[in-house]
Amino acid sequence: MRLVACFVFCFLLNACSAIPMSSLIKLTSLDSSDLLRLNPAEIRLRVSLVEPYQLVAHKVHLILSF
Repeated sequence: MRLVACFVFCFLLNACSAIPMSSLIKLTSLDSSDLLRLNPAEIRLRVSLVEPYQLVAHKVHLILSF
């Protein structure tokens, strides 16, 4: 069940992003309790844009839901 949940999570996450294979392998060991223990202040992500764009970091919100 954990593997299926991780696959679905990664599939949905990959729908709008690209996940490095090394990160994908690490995500396979996570279960729902691990996701609930995440500290939002420690989450990092990389955004790649085609056109130059200035992001204002304190105005950006990342929402994770499942």
